[in-house]
Amino acid sequence: MEKIDYKNLEATNLICRSSKAYIYKLKNGDILKIFHPFILDLYKKSNLRLEEKITSAKPFKNVPEIIVPKISVYDDNQFIGYTCKEATGIDYNSYDDTLSENEFHNLNRYAKEYEKLEDIIKRGNKEKIVFPDFCTCDNIFIDKKGNFSLIDYDGLQIGDFITPVLSSSLGNQEQYNCFKYQKNNLFTPELDKKSLITLYFLSAFNIDINKAGTLNPITREIVTLDDIFEMIGLDDYDVQNKVWKLFQDNKQNEFLGEDVFRIAENYDLLAIPIAKNAYIKRLIKK
Repeated sequence: MEKIDYKNLEATNLICRSSKAYIYKLKNGDILKIFHPFILDLYKKSNLRLEEKITSAKPFKNVPEIIVPKISVYDDNQFIGYTCKEATGIDYNSYDDTLSENEFHNLNRYAKEYEKLEDIIKRGNKEKIVFPDFCTCDNIFIDKKGNFSLIDYDGLQIGDFITPVLSSSLGNQEQYNCFKYQKNNLFTPELDKKSLITLYFLSAFNIDINKAGTLNPITREIVTLDDIFEMIGLDDYDVQNKVWKLFQDNKQNEFLGEDVFRIAENYDLLAIPIAKNAYIKRLIKK
């Protein structure tokens, strides 16, 4: 991989700043990601080989949706970041705001988007890629044609490159300290199946399945999966069972696959506004 000194790059503007890095737009249209010094120090102390992971990056022929680093960036011979091409479209968080009322209620649209994302994950797993931060929707981009691209390469688990990143949308992280989800400090593909289902429920039904097992602040009772299914009106046993398996250490997870199209065929989706830009979504049997 080509290496370049930071001083030789021309940044036009700062796009965003997070607790992890600064993201700039370069004059040539590419993106520049500069890690915070304490993040680089954390990786070094943990022997997580971030520099090696970036400098050894190559495009994935079978997973072109992953945006891969192009050039590694240095400051006085110290690795500080990388450049990559810019993702097309908008991030998945912003995407909801662009939907028409019909699109917002269209279960078939959610099914088709899930199908595409599941396909990306399956192809990625074959390349020994795991996506621990998949549920962070800022890292998923969708264009006007419905094509997806994934950014934040450094957060991916590539081969035996360990990543400390795990999406907060997956709930309490301690539950993943088991052989089902983690072996030799590497996440297993079982995590991706849970991420996919979590994201589908979040996007289609505006419901977080990882609230199961937590305390309901209103009723002061523990939220169960049955509570969640009842709340959204889901009585499809096959889907319920696949969600249940996600929380069992001794059960292998499954992809939803064609289940999402069966849901679209058997239910209508009702969205009840409760506040500005806030809805309760509920399935109504056809």
